[in-house]
Amino acid sequence: MIDAVRSKFAFHNRPPSLRTLCLAVAGIILPEIFYGILISNYSVPPTITLIAVRLIQMALIIPAVRFSDSDLGVIGLRRSEILSGIRSGIIWSLTFGVIVAVFGCIMWIAGMNPLKAFGRVRFDTIWAYAFFFLLKGVVGPVAEEIFFRGVLYGFLRRWGFLAAVTLSNLVFIPLHGTFGVNQIVGGVLFCVAYEFRGNLIVPICIHILGNSAICALSAINGVIFP
Repeated sequence: MIDAVRSKFAFHNRPPSLRTLCLAVAGIILPEIFYGILISNYSVPPTITLIAVRLIQMALIIPAVRFSDSDLGVIGLRRSEILSGIRSGIIWSLTFGVIVAVFGCIMWIAGMNPLKAFGRVRFDTIWAYAFFFLLKGVVGPVAEEIFFRGVLYGFLRRWGFLAAVTLSNLVFIPLHGTFGVNQIVGGVLFCVAYEFRGNLIVPICIHILGNSAICALSAINGVIFP
């Protein structure tokens, strides 16, 4: 029975090829350069433009994986496992949410305001909030998981779990502009979830739900603590 459980939760994905990694890196960097040029030289809405950039990055990486490895399964994307991945992602998210809520209660009892740990944002229009949630809560997490867990972690996994977690997060965390607790815990959690299930939909769901909760709390903070 133990062997059956290990087999079910072991990481069996074939690692992406070096060519896939190189193409995916190019698919990330080139749109980022284009975004930097646009923001620096033209008056474009940064949030909407960044949403478009993330969509372009995904549109470049997915075909690159198909072209190089002929199978999206190497990055944990299989049509037959979408629903099971969503279910697992929700369960992981609820479990982690309960843990965070318990720590929040402990902080509250200790006289600290746990809400302030999530920062605050404030916008003038409902559309600004909508695009903020779309970028931070949906499009951003999907694009990040496809590259950082699907491609980068999967490529590094050939050298073992610890090496893949450490090296992929050494790239993932600094690109968020801070070494905050949210980024560190999130980066490790997403890797562990992907390792256990081998299904990229699981960390995608966790990332979406987690980021959406943080966005909601930061928006609430922006109203309560302007």
